[in-house]
Amino acid sequence: MKFTHIRPPLFVLLALLTVTSMALAACGAPAAEPAAPIATEAPATESPAPVATEAPATEAPMPEAGDILLSESFDNNDNKWGVFDEDGYSAQIQDGQMVMKFTKADYSAYSLPKGSNFSDVDISFDAVIQEGAQNNTSFGVMCRYTDNDNYYDIGVEGDGYYGLWKLVNGERETIIAWTESTAIKSGIGETNRIRVVCSGSDLELYANDSLVFATQDASFTEGKFALRAERYDDDAATVAVAFDNLEVRYAAPLLSESFDNNDNEWTTYDGEEGSTQIENGQFVITVKQAPMTFWAMPQNNAASDVDMSFDAIQTGTPNNVWFGATCRYKDMNNYYDFSISNGMYMLGKVVDGNYETLIEFKGSKAIKEAVGETNRIRVTCSDNNLGFYANGEELFMVQDTSLATGGFTLTAGRNDVDDKPVSVTFDNVVVK
Repeated sequence: MKFTHIRPPLFVLLALLTVTSMALAACGAPAAEPAAPIATEAPATESPAPVATEAPATEAPMPEAGDILLSESFDNNDNKWGVFDEDGYSAQIQDGQMVMKFTKADYSAYSLPKGSNFSDVDISFDAVIQEGAQNNTSFGVMCRYTDNDNYYDIGVEGDGYYGLWKLVNGERETIIAWTESTAIKSGIGETNRIRVVCSGSDLELYANDSLVFATQDASFTEGKFALRAERYDDDAATVAVAFDNLEVRYAAPLLSESFDNNDNEWTTYDGEEGSTQIENGQFVITVKQAPMTFWAMPQNNAASDVDMSFDAIQTGTPNNVWFGATCRYKDMNNYYDFSISNGMYMLGKVVDGNYETLIEFKGSKAIKEAVGETNRIRVTCSDNNLGFYANGEELFMVQDTSLATGGFTLTAGRNDVDDKPVSVTFDNVVVK
């Protein structure tokens, strides 16, 4: 069937649904990288590794995405964090905070609570450098930690820099070198609200509600999480970092799709107008007629609050093809519309069949325009917040209250600039 697909004035498009009935479920960074942590994990009497028999599955089922795993104000040590006081460094719970202190240079320490072995986590906390020099210390999170030779290390410095590393079998590799960010507050006594997400292969860092980076790495699939801090040079008598107001949520994806098969029952179609097909481990939307829009969704896409990321590669004349996603999709007359075309992005909404442009088309250097290049796109619909990202850079974050429920789709379309068919290839779809 063909349906009128209401778009902004720039486009006059038709939408093609492939089935008649679908189940909509939905100042200056340091020259050296941070050293591997020297402090050992908490003694076994305080923070033993969980064992399989500790909580039978019938009594403690796996949490669902978004569930709170740990909420910590450090009023006590009921969660059995690793605490220690060694020569040169310590980690202690005091005055309602976890405080890591260093009296000697070139030390790194970390602490983890009992039962921290959730691999997919969304960790938020306050961090403040209480003592020392702002360019002499860093703090952050270790995730997917299995031992001192295998983990991800997400670091933030007191002078506004961030970085990402991984240690694999004792070999340290830089994923993101020290980079400055205006989202990070610099200085002694400044509180930064830090958020780290390790979910599937996605690694993300936020500072004070702003995205700092979003990248992918598949070296580790499981492990624990820990808070960590480090002191560099010997230019201050004492360095101290305090952590507070920690919240850890379960961040397993609702959907992780590599298109090796169609177990998730994505919409497929093959006709004169175009096709939506799984080909060679990718989902390919080809549009032969113009103007035309194709939509694709998995069988289960009921989630209204989603964080959706995917790779997209376009072929055809760049200003003749567009691609993106929708969220809060109830039917052809109600959805939010996130689109990219020719290096530009936009946001629209359709409510009861009436189209309204929320953000007009704007250009961004973050979007790769060339045919054949891969763009990593991210769409977030959370409560009233609507966010759009390209290759780790935020394009916008706005609020709208028009639509509260509905599913999500991938979209691609063709304009009538020329008579050449267009196609968009999607891969590595992660929905949280």
